[in-house]
Amino acid sequence: MTGLVFGKHMVEEIDRDLYMLRGRIMFPNGFGASVIMGRHSYGGPPGLWEVAVFAEKGIRYDTGITDDVIGHLTSEGVADVLSLIEQLP
Repeated sequence: MTGLVFGKHMVEEIDRDLYMLRGRIMFPNGFGASVIMGRHSYGGPPGLWEVAVFAEKGIRYDTGITDDVIGHLTSEGVADVLSLIEQLP
């Protein structure tokens, strides 16, 4: 698989088809992100990204970054969110 680059972060592309592009990244702190652009993602149709914070047990809504997924992000916005996730304790 190939990678997606958001600022200094390389996100592993894990799925791609005609309707969706999805990648994941994990950080040493045990948190990671799912990055999606697709027909049904928040912001996907106009070419923007959706990010979900996750850990080993799934999506996390209690990190202080967001209580939901974060949609309608530019590539720069994704890089900013990834940096916040990377800094979680």
